[in-house]
Amino acid sequence: MKTIKKALSHVLRDQEGSAITEFLILTLPLFLPLIIFLTDFSALASREINYQTIARQAIRAFVSSPNASTGVADVEFILRETGIINSVDLGITCVDGPCFTPNTLVKLTLSKKISMRSDSMYSTNLNSSAGSESERAIVATVYERFDRWFSP
Repeated sequence: MKTIKKALSHVLRDQEGSAITEFLILTLPLFLPLIIFLTDFSALASREINYQTIARQAIRAFVSSPNASTGVADVEFILRETGIINSVDLGITCVDGPCFTPNTLVKLTLSKKISMRSDSMYSTNLNSSAGSESERAIVATVYERFDRWFSP
């Protein structure tokens, strides 16, 4: 009787271990691509948030400066300090009037194209080859107005 209980408990323990193993074998291939996707998405979102923050700081420096040359120098200083001055395209536009006049709306755009490696296993493009490169643009656009009582 004792040996039957011992054998039965040994069989039950073996089945618990095999159930965990089967679960891991079946779910790991499903969760691994999800984890890779979420990691890549998180890194991309973080980069976009950083560019948006830098653009907000740059436009604030531009509208706070006394003239256009000082404003552009301030924006370039911010981009240089953040280490992205040579890797982004910068655009500053005065939307609804001449720059450095009271209440004029200014638009600042930072853009950068990054290449993303996509494996054919996860790619939706049927013509893509394994390990193809795709490009994605990170664009940060912010608007700011000169102060109504601005005087250069």
